[in-house]
Amino acid sequence: MDRPSIDAYPSITFLRLPPTPPSSPAASVLANCFTSVKTSAPNTAAALAKIFHSAVVKALVIDLLCASAMEAASSLRILVYYFFTSGAAFLPVAAAG
Repeated sequence: MDRPSIDAYPSITFLRLPPTPPSSPAASVLANCFTSVKTSAPNTAAALAKIFHSAVVKALVIDLLCASAMEAASSLRILVYYFFTSGAAFLPVAAAG
């Protein structure tokens, strides 16, 4: 199967944020993930502000694990959408809530 390179999509840009300090080896993988995202929040806010002042930003799409980015987006009055993937079996559960 032919998979196009990211170079085929010039409108998509990846920003590399500085690494965060290592998390606790005693904590669970999920806890370390949340800690990493939370400690990256200031870098995320700075990157988002830089983009906001140099381009028109309509919205920010974030994963549920990256909720800490919502505060930065809200301060810039950027709409935030959560990207959530699931199987079809989860849809009735989500609709009932």
